[in-house]
Amino acid sequence: MRPDQVVSVELQGGLGNQMFEYAAGHALARRTGATLQLDLSHFARFDKRRYELDCFKVPAPIAPEPSPTRWRGLAHAMAVRACKVAGLSTRALHGGWNVYIEPSFHYDTAFDALTPPVHLHGYFQSEAFFRPVADEVRQLFTIRVPTSQAHDTAREKIAAAAWPTSIHVRRGDYIAEKNVLAVHGICDEAYYRAALALGERLCPKPPTWFVFSDDIPRARELFGDGQNFVYLCGDPARPWEDIALMAACRGHVIANSSFSWWGAWLDPHPDKWVIAPRQWFAQAHLRKVSTADIYCPGWITL
Repeated sequence: MRPDQVVSVELQGGLGNQMFEYAAGHALARRTGATLQLDLSHFARFDKRRYELDCFKVPAPIAPEPSPTRWRGLAHAMAVRACKVAGLSTRALHGGWNVYIEPSFHYDTAFDALTPPVHLHGYFQSEAFFRPVADEVRQLFTIRVPTSQAHDTAREKIAAAAWPTSIHVRRGDYIAEKNVLAVHGICDEAYYRAALALGERLCPKPPTWFVFSDDIPRARELFGDGQNFVYLCGDPARPWEDIALMAACRGHVIANSSFSWWGAWLDPHPDKWVIAPRQWFAQAHLRKVSTADIYCPGWITL
């Protein structure tokens, strides 16, 4: 395969982040007529996460070697800066590749002008990166592997509910790891109380609240054990099942997490509603970034 026909995307993070990265790469490859390749070298360097998109119907081949960004270092950074100051291309510094490193958290219009061969490095957490191929992305993120009995049972409960609504309470690494907590923070009780009160008014039929969490005891403290609450603690080794279950609901109260973002976004119902936290990051970190582009049109922020 000729390099000038390739879009390479470096995958990193958990399943939700990998989905954003893949979707952006897919959109760019479709626009330019290129082939998308997935660079998994990040997981070889950092074993906390693993590649998980093979649970979906994604056709992209795995890149045969690490990304051009493997050459990054102090000397390389100085060379890139010198080229930019001089108004010169940096392709020669990357073996002929264009290397796009996401400059900020929000959508970057420069993405629309990229041409292959190009390597993408970033999180791309906005629908704007892949909105033109949204229907294709939804099809690609269909589970292709057999589902568990727990998933199938929960799916039946969701299908039987008059108005199934997902609530995501994420704690886990957001609590356990100080550096993660300092960046993300967690959605507090006030957010969930306000979201449930609003959600009650938005539901045209009596809601059943399906609570997804990696900390079910804490979630029970928040919402209690009413008959209209169903608590689901999915298999950490099969996170795609929880995303699919969220997507089967009709209303969504998401956390500040790409995981439940995708659960809400993949819901195909035209009359769905989505409530999201306005404070996507911890307050100190929020001052450094703009998060407006993470929310889709029609989503409600509290």
